[in-house]
Amino acid sequence: MNVRLKKAFLLSLLALTPDLDALFHIHRSISHSAIILLAIMILIWLAVRKPWIRTQIPFALFALISHLTLDVFTGYTPILWPLSQSSIWIQMELSLFKKLA
Repeated sequence: MNVRLKKAFLLSLLALTPDLDALFHIHRSISHSAIILLAIMILIWLAVRKPWIRTQIPFALFALISHLTLDVFTGYTPILWPLSQSSIWIQMELSLFKKLA
């Protein structure tokens, strides 16, 4: 897949937008909900009439959802809010050394 550097840079900046809620001291709130972001992207897709922008929306959604997915591995994240009031945190451990008893 060919991705131009400018497009990749803009999408990577877009992927950081859920963290703007930290400026308001409410980090990992509704801006970290995949349901809310999907709804916003659908509304944007419906509002935008330019075809070249509409073709970029799936890439933007992927960038945003990838941010949320990675956040689930670093702490509690309300990724399914408002469908679920619980936040999700996936903890994983990788050990390269065998423990000696």
